[in-house]
Amino acid sequence: MLVAVVIFFLLPSGKFETVDGLLYLNTAKSLVYRGDFSIDDKMPGLVVGVDGKNYSAGGLGWTLVLVVPVWINKTIGGDVKNIELLAGFANPVLSLCLLVVLINLYTLVSKNKNVGWLLAMLTLFCTNLLILSKHSFAHLLSILTITSSFYFGLKYVLSKINKYLVWSGIFYGLFILSYNYSFAISSIGIFLFLLMGKIFDLKMFLKWLVWVLPFGLILCFYNYLRFGNILENGYSFLVDSKLTIKANAIDGLWGLLLSSGKSIWVYSPILVYSLYLAIKYFKRKWVNRLFLILLAVNVLFYSSLIFWSGELSYGPRYLSIIIPFGGLVLASHWREINKIVLTMLVFLGLWVQWVGVSIPYTRQYDWYDMEFMCVGSNGLTRKGELDYWNIGEFVPRFSPPYRLKRKVVEVWINYLNNKSGDLPDFWWVSKNNSSLLPLFNFLRIS
Repeated sequence: MLVAVVIFFLLPSGKFETVDGLLYLNTAKSLVYRGDFSIDDKMPGLVVGVDGKNYSAGGLGWTLVLVVPVWINKTIGGDVKNIELLAGFANPVLSLCLLVVLINLYTLVSKNKNVGWLLAMLTLFCTNLLILSKHSFAHLLSILTITSSFYFGLKYVLSKINKYLVWSGIFYGLFILSYNYSFAISSIGIFLFLLMGKIFDLKMFLKWLVWVLPFGLILCFYNYLRFGNILENGYSFLVDSKLTIKANAIDGLWGLLLSSGKSIWVYSPILVYSLYLAIKYFKRKWVNRLFLILLAVNVLFYSSLIFWSGELSYGPRYLSIIIPFGGLVLASHWREINKIVLTMLVFLGLWVQWVGVSIPYTRQYDWYDMEFMCVGSNGLTRKGELDYWNIGEFVPRFSPPYRLKRKVVEVWINYLNNKSGDLPDFWWVSKNNSSLLPLFNFLRIS
């Protein structure tokens, strides 16, 4: 656990590099400093509300999480410019919480605490969950809340202790509140599993729903406050006005499952083993059916959307919500696992994540060609022929984790030798590659 704490402490870049992250952070800043959900700054992704003000699209949960570091910064009198540095630690803290949940979940299923610890560490540090821990996307909150809800739900099924059902409902409510309507997609998968397993209990469901509904009502009120419609989260306005390339489900299926550039298996290699075990032992254990249903539902849904690739993110971030359930398959079949094969996949995963946390993928270096990111782009984004919204439609030709192997090694060697270089991208690395100046600036009381 100490190793995980140290890694998470060193992980953030000190800045918010995603549009979504900046939108939620600016909403949090506005809420803390002005008591208003609207945003004055002009930036991509803003939607005009019924009152004529600009609002961030999406859910409320990630904004409320970011309110905490913004409030801390204001309380201690910190410089407003350093809010991004402090807010950058929000996802690492959520990851640490997720690690605790995964340890308990995998221990519960495997009935072995050592196995639970090992697989929780591997699931978090050898998959794209680590990338989400570093960067400012909102997905990690959704992953934490749905995994927690599932864990307490399983505890209730095994023990029939009511407090676990209550906690399951509360965390599912937080899941609904956390990001956007992606909660509905995972819900379909879970409820299909319940129906197939013939363990659906209407009375239990109603008791559980009592604790979920308040959070749903809060989200509805938040939507109504901004856009005058309890079901409108703002994304439909952005889709209608910005997305110009027609979606192709075949491209999405190929890209998410088989492409070398955005396939889920490329960015989270241990899930290859989860898929193999789930198919081989499909009828033996319920976790196999759950994983396959969640995988199928999410892949079929996102492959039909224009942004199936996760836009310019490192890896297919929309499928990251199934990763904890892939780890669940490994925990359930620990005795059947070929440890040599798993070890090879673990090392591949560690390499992929090392590249991911080292390279600020939203920056354009001279050596960081768009060619490997998008088929036939040849730098079209720099020429203005493709914009942020439609660049994600192009299926990546090459695999960034493996194509950039020489560059990543070269830059890290330069860094360790105190030479110049653009990378790595962490809060504790200044332009001189050797300073804790960003931390000192944050601690300075203005």
